[in-house]
Amino acid sequence: AHGFANEGGFNYQAWLRQNNIVATGYVLKSKKNSQLSDDLSIRQQLLNKTRTSLPQDPLSSLLLALSFGERSQISTEQWQVLQATGTQHLIAISGLHLGLVASGSFLICLFILKVFPAEFFINRYRCQWLLAFNLRVWAIALSCIITFYYAYLAGFSLPTIRALVMLLLYWCARLWGIKFSLRRWLLIAIFILILLNPSSLFSVSFWLSLYAVSIIFLVMWRFSKQLLSTSHILAWLKSLLLIQVSISLLMLPLVAIINDQISLISFLANLIAVPLMSLTSIPLCLLAVLLLPLSESASTWFFELALQSTMLLWQWLEILATQ
Repeated sequence: AHGFANEGGFNYQAWLRQNNIVATGYVLKSKKNSQLSDDLSIRQQLLNKTRTSLPQDPLSSLLLALSFGERSQISTEQWQVLQATGTQHLIAISGLHLGLVASGSFLICLFILKVFPAEFFINRYRCQWLLAFNLRVWAIALSCIITFYYAYLAGFSLPTIRALVMLLLYWCARLWGIKFSLRRWLLIAIFILILLNPSSLFSVSFWLSLYAVSIIFLVMWRFSKQLLSTSHILAWLKSLLLIQVSISLLMLPLVAIINDQISLISFLANLIAVPLMSLTSIPLCLLAVLLLPLSESASTWFFELALQSTMLLWQWLEILATQ
């Protein structure tokens, strides 16, 4: 793997090393290579099946990116809208997506376990050892499995691995009863990430991710009393608005230095896009992929719902992009 040594240009070789790519090449289309399609991974099989079940719409490429991290189908015009509104991070599966899947699956699993007739199941199948763990332990374990599966669908990209390591470290600390301060938790996560991939130290996205996480922790610590003094729903709305405002303002200088440009409308775009996609498009896409091996019609229905919410959001982004 090699690249051009032009100063001031994109360092392709460094990018390859950051992504653990040691060689590059291409596959010719011929009869000799037809056997490659006989040995596909589960992710690739689901990806191929999803492409056939997706609605025929230009915005279906965004659903493919939210489900599998596959962004090759996104058109140039769509990329221009995303870059102009500063929302391209929403279609790159990272901490936001995995955090949403982890928290949502934890709450759903905890609710199901509470209403499930556990005593009947335990007495009938003689599984008294299940009583050794409380419901939160099982909910956390199931949440880790679902989140790991979502990271697998995303191809274990570097942003996905970073978010997965941080999340698993947090869940393991909860399971084992280890109390970490936020600062120590973040430092241990950085240590593990550097051990897994030392080249990430040269990645801009690595430092941007850590900077964004540090901003969230700092803001939540500074305004914790104001957020806890209200109801749960109001506190969630306040924290969402506070985090979005803080990230948009505090990351603005760093993003301007790195990208040599500033998106002044990114705050308005993300203020609507982040909660809308978090509550609709992202969970609907995950449900559609989970149901795909069981029922293709049900999977298509969930993809249709995700497409409708994405179309509403896209109208808002196109309006902002033209300003």
